[in-house]
Amino acid sequence: MMSDLARPHETPIRREERALGAWLKTIKASRDFDTGGRLDKEDGYACQTIWYHGVGERGRAGESPFSLPGASRESWMSSHVPFIYRRADISAPPRKNVFTDDGELGADGTRSGRPLRFLDHGSELHDALVSGYAAAGLTALGKAKPVVQTSVRLPEGHPARGLGPLVVITVVQFDPFPDELLPALWTAEARAILNSAPTEVQKTALSADRRMLHTLFRSFQRRIRIAAPAVFMRKGYWKTKDGWQELSEEEADFCLQPITSSTNNALASGRIPLSALEKHEAVNALRSRQLATITSEVERYRDSAQQRIRHEVEGMTDQMSAHFLAEIRNRELML
Repeated sequence: MMSDLARPHETPIRREERALGAWLKTIKASRDFDTGGRLDKEDGYACQTIWYHGVGERGRAGESPFSLPGASRESWMSSHVPFIYRRADISAPPRKNVFTDDGELGADGTRSGRPLRFLDHGSELHDALVSGYAAAGLTALGKAKPVVQTSVRLPEGHPARGLGPLVVITVVQFDPFPDELLPALWTAEARAILNSAPTEVQKTALSADRRMLHTLFRSFQRRIRIAAPAVFMRKGYWKTKDGWQELSEEEADFCLQPITSSTNNALASGRIPLSALEKHEAVNALRSRQLATITSEVERYRDSAQQRIRHEVEGMTDQMSAHFLAEIRNRELML
């Protein structure tokens, strides 16, 4: 899965779609949920569906880490959720419904189809998957458990089978400019000015300013994301006969790879061991060294990111100044 993300020359949108595809592949292999491709019964339009893994003859849902929005647990036929996630799959005009099963009937008995979702940020299904797995991750690997020892069984052909028997890996996600750093797009003082405007013409003009400000800031936000993206840092050691040796980033990625395509997408499986695999003192000492290295890299990346976005900030300032100066002149001419 990690190799699916390593396509530096692709557009940000294509990288996002590739990451979503790798994530869906992992979800299916883990058997948390059942995903798969389906064709529209009428015209063969291709989409994917997600539901709980069915058990028993009745096809009721089995266990799952959390619930899916708009999907009851009664049966796949009545409850599965069709979706697409690649922009290339959007038809013209866009599809609203698909017929993925012969039993899809409306209240009046006619065929009604099922709503087709687009899996991306902001969609109910996407946000539920993100929040569900984020909560599960914090429970298993949160601040209360900074170090977790796990016994992992790797399938035949997995690229990390030659490493070991023990590895210690520290991972950190660093976002130099999270969205929360952007100032509020509309302050309380600005709302007061809008509400106290004496005429509808002035209120309309102020509302137009607000919409333009929102557009400019969102454009600035996208440019910052491209110029200084969040990074996933990882450092690792593996135990050899001669002691602990440092892993390269590629080797650390191998250890974190849940699926291997060389054995028909076999999935690595893990469990909590009955006893610690390595003394906690040794693991904590290695982790301290890794954190020190990562902290140094974070500082260098932050400094580099600040230099890269400097011209973006200057461009944003010039663009906003030019726009609103022009608006002021236009409105003065209209008076």
